[in-house]
Parts: sequence; structure tokens; C-alpha cells
Amino acid sequence: MSRLVFKVGSHVITANGELCLPRLRALVDLLALLHKEHEILLVSSGAVDAGHTKFPKIDNKTTVG
Repeated sequence: MSRLVFKVGSHVITANGELCLPRLRALVDLLALLHKEHEILLVSSGAVDAGHTKFPKIDNKTTVG
């Protein structure tokens, strides 16, 4: 089984400072289809921006722990 690696950045998962749910759904549908014949690895550099759409008051330098 081959491995496919996808890197998804902020511009893919957000639009106008908000999560872009139609794009996320399309991405998930595509990855689910490909997963039938391939191992899928999803790397997201957009995680911080995605989090800021839900938690805008948290500073990037804030640590939890």
C-alpha cells in the first residue's frame, strides 16, 4: 500500500478569518476516498489559525501545562 502525504496550510482551511467548513468537508471526502487504496498522512500547518477562529483571545505564546 502506498503512502500519500498531504500538507494543508491555513489558506486551505480558513477563509476571511473563519474555518471554511465546505473546504474541510471536501478535503475529508477526498482523503476518505483515497484512504481506500492508500495510507494517508495529513500534516496541518494551519492548526494555529484554525484554533484562533474558535479561541481568538488566546495568544500564540500562551502555553498550557
